Amino acid sequence: MRALILLLISHVVLLVLASTNFSAVSWLWGDSSWNWNYFQYSYKSGWGYAYVSEYALGQVLCYIIAYGLGVAAFAIAWIRHGLCLSAVATVVCLLGTVSFCIEVTHWLWPHHLSWIASFPAVMVVLWICVGVQVGKLSRGEAQQLRPADADKPPG
Repeated sequence: MRALILLLISHVVLLVLASTNFSAVSWLWGDSSWNWNYFQYSYKSGWGYAYVSEYALGQVLCYIIAYGLGVAAFAIAWIRHGLCLSAVATVVCLLGTVSFCIEVTHWLWPHHLSWIASFPAVMVVLWICVGVQVGKLSRGEAQQLRPADADKPPG
């Protein structure tokens, strides 16, 4: 359970950093204003123009790692606990991972395809719902592990 929680926390932190274009860090120190790309779906393909990514390489890599950790964390929650919303979160994270893997290829070779599927606002809702469900499950497991007579005073 601790590994799952650590994966979820890492996923949340990295996705917040990437989706705010790291303004979350500079905002804490008062150096810039808060900026959040909470939803983006775009597709571009064509020839005759030079494609320039809207994202820095560090931000794209942060998105890939964040969504990759999300795939792992939510897939574990789905397989171990059978949480349906974890399946939805796994698919959303998988879409994000694939889209930013396409985006990172622009640094490897020139091409004109761009597909961005990033839904941090949807992930916030899923984090809360899955977190509540995992919390209930962990409390239930802890109560099952306690001896039944632990509540009774000795005597």
